[in-house]
Amino acid sequence: EWDEELIESRTISDGVAEILTRKLLRLSKDQLSGIAMLSCFGSEVSLEVLALVKSSSGNSDIMNTLDCLAQARLVERSDEKYCFVHDMILHAAQGAVDENERMIIMKELLQALLPHGYSDDTILFIVVDLISRVGADRVHDSESRLLY
Repeated sequence: EWDEELIESRTISDGVAEILTRKLLRLSKDQLSGIAMLSCFGSEVSLEVLALVKSSSGNSDIMNTLDCLAQARLVERSDEKYCFVHDMILHAAQGAVDENERMIIMKELLQALLPHGYSDDTILFIVVDLISRVGADRVHDSESRLLY
């Protein structure tokens, strides 16, 4: 006999999210760093943008790391970009690191992209998005605060 209350109390998406988060937490440090960095861009990011930020991620071989994640079928690589294979993996990647770590990653990405944002509209939009998500209230030194 089915326990209808138990079935209704559990949502499939929560179960899947938990499983994905646990899977991500078992990744190597470089792979977790890579998938967390990728999640800061949203569902996808171009290879061009990744080339600009590869040294800022704390993972000098970010492309190799993302290729390993593609082999694990967490992300997909095309000729032009990396993207998450499912929104649930994106959400799990965003939740796999704490908010302070995400802010550090986004600030590092901003520092790497800012010099290039004035010459390319795509990069400019990414920079503006990152600035708005970091926000001035999370920046404490006055020099950096001017940016936000």
